[in-house]
Amino acid sequence: MTNAECGTLGAVNLGVSGGTGSYTYAWTGPSGFRASTEDLSSLAAGTYAVTVTDNATQCSATTTATIASIPDTTPPVLRAAGFEVTLVNGAATILADDVDYGSFDTCSGLASIRISPSTFSCANVGSNNVTFTATDNAGNTASAIVTVIVQADATCLPLSGTTAATAPQRLQVYPNPATSAATLAFIAEKSGAAQLAVYNSLGQQVALLYNGAVQAGREYRFTLQSEALAGGVYTCRVRTAGHVYTTRLLIAK
Repeated sequence: MTNAECGTLGAVNLGVSGGTGSYTYAWTGPSGFRASTEDLSSLAAGTYAVTVTDNATQCSATTTATIASIPDTTPPVLRAAGFEVTLVNGAATILADDVDYGSFDTCSGLASIRISPSTFSCANVGSNNVTFTATDNAGNTASAIVTVIVQADATCLPLSGTTAATAPQRLQVYPNPATSAATLAFIAEKSGAAQLAVYNSLGQQVALLYNGAVQAGREYRFTLQSEALAGGVYTCRVRTAGHVYTTRLLIAK
C-alpha cells in the first residue's frame, strides 16, 4: 500500500490466496469510488473496502485498506532567466512574470510568484541581482537569483548646459555590463581639449572614442562597439580641463 502524496497518488497492491478459481473484485471508497480490478492506483486519501469472490465456489472475503495523506513538503521547481528593462523618465518596474519561464509545482500547484526588488531608477543602471521566489499552495517556497539589466534613459545624465556636480556625473557608462555596445557620456567642465579612451586590464588602449575640442557645459555621448573585445573589465577614462575621470565597464560574453 502506498499513501497518497499530492492528493491522488495513493495505491493498493492486493494479494489473494487460498481460493480454487479466478476472483472477482468489488471495491468501494470515498466520494462514491468503485473499481473491479485487483490493484488500485491514483487514489485519494481515505478508506477503501474490497470484497473478493472466488468464482468457482462463490465464497467471498472482505478487507479494507486506509490510504493516508502525505503532507506536501516539496518546493516548486523554478524556471527563471534574466531580463533587460529600459528606464522611462528615470524609472522602471518589472513583474515576476518578466523573469518566469514556466516555473511549476508537482503537487499542490503554485500559489504565487514574486520578485524583489521590482522597481529601478538611474541608480540601478547596469547589472542588478534580484530574487525570484515561487510559493506553492502548501506554503513551500523556492528562490533563485536572476540578473536584471537596467538601461538608462536621457534623464539619467545631467542636462546639457549644466555643470556636473560630482565625479560620477562627469563620466557615465551604460549598459553596464555590456554585450555588443555601450554608451559613454560626459559633460565638459570647461572649454578646451578632451580625450575619451578605453583601456583593458593590462592598461592597453583598445578604443579612442574622442580626441578633440569640447565646449563647457555641453554633453557628449559616444558608442563603444564591443563585439570584437574580449569579455572582462575595462577602464573608461576622460581627460578634460586638466582633470581625469575614470569608471569601469564590464563586457560580458
